[in-house]
Amino acid sequence: MQAEREYVFSNSGGGFKVFFREDPLRLFHEISLSASSGGELSGRARHLCRHDDYQSAYMFRPDGTFVVRHVVSGPRKDYTMNTTYRRLP
Repeated sequence: MQAEREYVFSNSGGGFKVFFREDPLRLFHEISLSASSGGELSGRARHLCRHDDYQSAYMFRPDGTFVVRHVVSGPRKDYTMNTTYRRLP
């Protein structure tokens, strides 16, 4: 199976909003960021898609990488997706 989805990110006071790239844009979730003592920024959000629940977490690390984790559960979906982003050398 192959799937893809495009997102648009927008600044929001103290965090950011994530929209589905549709016409018009549709809000996926809004993240408020908080800093840890180790220098990481992190935030969480929830999105209910009909009966499927998306629990999302973002972690921005001091080394420039960031991790996005989506835990999805419901009658039609049951998976966890972890993605780590790094700049290309």
